[in-house]
Amino acid sequence: MWRSDAWDKFVSHLRWLAYRNPKIELVKSSGKDLTGSDLEDSAYIVRTAKEELSIDTIVGTPGDRALPTSRAMMTLSDGRQIRRMTRAGVTDRIERLLIGTAYSQYVGRNTVLSGTAELVPDMPAMTDASAPGERYIMLSDRQNLAADTSEIRMVRFVGDSYEGVEMTTTTQS
Repeated sequence: MWRSDAWDKFVSHLRWLAYRNPKIELVKSSGKDLTGSDLEDSAYIVRTAKEELSIDTIVGTPGDRALPTSRAMMTLSDGRQIRRMTRAGVTDRIERLLIGTAYSQYVGRNTVLSGTAELVPDMPAMTDASAPGERYIMLSDRQNLAADTSEIRMVRFVGDSYEGVEMTTTTQS
């Protein structure tokens, strides 16, 4: 077969015309449109806050015939979709659990400690002798290797609590 650069360019251009705007449409086996709806969960963490905290989680469409998104769908090893998880004794959809975690950490004021300490080699949960039973997590650590010290800043860690959070769920088509 006779070939030239012009022919290759022509064929390449034809392929580009044929495939330049691919469109994929999901349909049922009957050929009818596959419909699904997204759920949007929202809650006020602190109604008087001046800044908005917005978190998007995209894990697929819930329901009996779950539609995966282009980003992710969490499944078990046998392929079934994970629809609910448990955290701090509460079982719900992961988006609602995430709202409860954010609520727990931001709803009230938490003690912040800062100062000079012995060199901290990693970021463990820490305690303070003046507050037995409370745990703190590191916010920052500036190490002075010559002096073998750390300038640390840590905040009191609060366990997840879903008491008082007002959540709403809306369906988006």
